[in-house]
Amino acid sequence: MRRWPSVVLALVASVAAAESPELLPVPEPSLVGMEAAVRAQLSEGLADLRSFRDQPGGDRAELAEAFGGMGQIYLAYDLTAPAEACLRNAHALQPADFRWPYLLGALHQNERRLDEAFAGFEAALELEPRDLAALVRTGNVLLARDEPEAARPYFERAVALGAPRAAALAGLAKVAAAAGEHETAVQHFEAALEEQPEASALHYPLAISLRELGRIDDARARLALRGDVRPQFPDPVAANLLQLATGAGVHLMYGNRALRQGNVEAAAERFRKAVAANPRSAPAQQALGSALYQLGDADGAIRHFSASLALDPENPALHYNLATILVEREQDDQAVRHFQAALSQAPDYHNARYNLATALARMGRSKEAEGHYRTLLETDPTDVGSRFYLAQTLRQLGRTEEAAELLSALVDEEPGRVRARLLLAAVSMSSGDTERAAAQYRAVVDLPSAEPAQRARARRELAGLAARSGSWAEAAAGYGELIALDPRDEQARFGQAMALMLAESYGDARHRLQEGLEALPESASLAHALARLLATCPDAAIRDGDRALQISLSLFRALENPLFAETAAMSLAELGRYEEALTWQRRLISEAERAGGAAILPRLRERLALYERGEPCRAPWLEEWR
Repeated sequence: MRRWPSVVLALVASVAAAESPELLPVPEPSLVGMEAAVRAQLSEGLADLRSFRDQPGGDRAELAEAFGGMGQIYLAYDLTAPAEACLRNAHALQPADFRWPYLLGALHQNERRLDEAFAGFEAALELEPRDLAALVRTGNVLLARDEPEAARPYFERAVALGAPRAAALAGLAKVAAAAGEHETAVQHFEAALEEQPEASALHYPLAISLRELGRIDDARARLALRGDVRPQFPDPVAANLLQLATGAGVHLMYGNRALRQGNVEAAAERFRKAVAANPRSAPAQQALGSALYQLGDADGAIRHFSASLALDPENPALHYNLATILVEREQDDQAVRHFQAALSQAPDYHNARYNLATALARMGRSKEAEGHYRTLLETDPTDVGSRFYLAQTLRQLGRTEEAAELLSALVDEEPGRVRARLLLAAVSMSSGDTERAAAQYRAVVDLPSAEPAQRARARRELAGLAARSGSWAEAAAGYGELIALDPRDEQARFGQAMALMLAESYGDARHRLQEGLEALPESASLAHALARLLATCPDAAIRDGDRALQISLSLFRALENPLFAETAAMSLAELGRYEEALTWQRRLISEAERAGGAAILPRLRERLALYERGEPCRAPWLEEWR
């Protein structure tokens, strides 16, 4: 273990004594004789710590992070005395942070100060009761204190968390062996080795238990395999210390701290330094990619995620991050490949499978999407998102009854699920069940959880349903509600006017169209509807051929739409100018014949015959408007 001569420097926070605990002085090691890179790390860390210390009214959480970060750097270089002081200060300032008591426990465990190690891990477990590393380490400390029965519940809790279990199983095996339960010990040792065959250090205690059971040949075979590799367990806090022994690791630590404080720009700058210090650090490239993405630099994020992936090609999170950005760029083919790669490495990666299914559905690969949604639901049958999007996918596949069944269940479970109601209404419409569709739209209008746009959509659909059933007054009222919400809703104004025309409320229709043009003077659809009404209304008090001709000709000059020409002919007929009306109508028929418009030719010829007889048109709508 490296030791350096040290002097004592009192590093005390500039925060009010009433708000902050009394902090320990930190022994600062001499930098003489250290490697240049180590000196640079320690000097930069100390400068950072001093800057927080010297800030008037400094932030307590930031000061805790500064002490904790410096403590980790010291710990990475085995400078345990200053590391302990820094970590104790961080814990005093930030007692709810798991890292500080855990690192103190690890420091004391390495120093064989077992009582203090136990106290540190216990404090950490109060904050994170399900932390695997803390449970295993606590059990190992108790074994080292020759308290196997006290260690047993910690290993049992660790095993109950699921894989990886090798270290916890090895601990239970040692507990069983200490109690003379050698059959159980052998079972646990063998289970641990099955999970981690490389954990060669377990062969020796396994051989001892086998010998106690009289299985001498098996014991000899195990002794021949013994080695020094202990069972491993995930220990992210301790693993971070290994990175700190490189320049990239220090910058990563400070960058992550800046992220926790919400300063993404400062984090990105630190991560840039980490990449510069070690371009082959996959975590540094990944961290910089994430920060750049948060800053809106998608190109930079893709570049650094790709660099990280080249260094760590089996990292599912990297594939997932890249795929997420590609989806936003509508590069679904590439995104799908990365989602699939993430799943090949981590089949239980829920978010990757969910987003893969969504991308496949958007690409029209609905059958593949269905399979992924069903896999998600095998794991969690209550997953609302997967059930909703499975229903949407089934609708795309034309399986409307299955979709409706799924959506009905979602709505029955939670009546406030607006999107499920809207999709159920759409599915019901496509299967011809307009009654169920209307019931869902009415429910959405009344739901407090519905957003304004969702209520507006439901109102629009209800008005449309009323119009399709010939309930013109109801349709007009529904469109009126939409206009009250948004006076510039052109579609609603047009729908209301047409409903009033078809209800033969011609005066109201003219009034509403004029109101609409005052609100939307640029609307060609409203102007055309008014021209058609003025030219052809059965009520003579409403008709105004001159104005109808003026509007229709103005529209036709702006855009040579055949509908505008047809209305101009109607206006001329209303004014008794039949020869001109016939000229317009014959031109329309010729254009329709050339364009292959067979569907509209009967209507055009019927109106030509009217004009030839000297009769005006009295139908203020088109059939397709119904």
